[in-house]
Amino acid sequence: MQEVSIEYFDLSVIATHAKDLLIRTSRENEIPVDIEMIVESDLGIRPIPVHGLMDRFNIDGFTSSDFTSIYVDQDIFWKSEQRYRFTLAHEVGHCIMHREVLSETEIKTLEDWIAFYSNMNEWTRGRFEFQGNAFAGMLLVPSNHLLKSFNENLTAIMDRINEAQERGISRSQYINSALDFITTRLCKQFNVSRGVIERRISAENLSDGIP
Repeated sequence: MQEVSIEYFDLSVIATHAKDLLIRTSRENEIPVDIEMIVESDLGIRPIPVHGLMDRFNIDGFTSSDFTSIYVDQDIFWKSEQRYRFTLAHEVGHCIMHREVLSETEIKTLEDWIAFYSNMNEWTRGRFEFQGNAFAGMLLVPSNHLLKSFNENLTAIMDRINEAQERGISRSQYINSALDFITTRLCKQFNVSRGVIERRISAENLSDGIP
C-alpha cells in the first residue's frame, strides 16, 4: 500500500468547512450543536459501538471508507457523552476534509483502519488528527456563539473583577479564577469537555478581553 498523504489545511479553511456544514444542515443557530442528528439524520451515517476499541488499540473511533458508519469505542459511546460528541465531530471532519483519501481505501473493519493508519508516517498522522480535532472544536463551539457566550459570562463577573482591581489585586492574580468561572459555564452550554473550551478560548484569544 502506498504511503498515505494528507493535504495541509489552514485553520481558516477548517473553520469554513465547519461553518458550511452547520449552515448546510440548518444548525448554525443551535447550541449545543446536535452532532448526533447531524451524523445520523443529516449525513446518514450510523454510529456503531465497538468493545475494547480504546483499551486494546487506543482508538476513540474511525470511519468506514464508504462513509456509512462511524465506529466508536463502546465505553465512550455509552458512558462519556462529551467525548462521544467530540469523537463524532472529529470523524465528520475526516469525512469532509479527507474524503478523497478515505474513499480510495477499503476500510470496512478495524483491521483495515489499523492498516490505513499505520501507513502514515508520524508527521502525517499528526496532521490528520490535528485537522480532525480542530474541525471538531470549531463545529461544536462555533466562533460567533463562543464570543457571545464568553462575553455574557464575563459580564456576570465584572463586578468581582472591578472589586479586585479596586483592592489593588493584579490581573495575574485573578485571571485564572475568572477563566475557570467562564470555562465551567461554557462547558455546560456547549456540552463539551473543559479541554475543548480551553483550546477554543485560546485559539480565539478571548482571554485578552478580560480586563
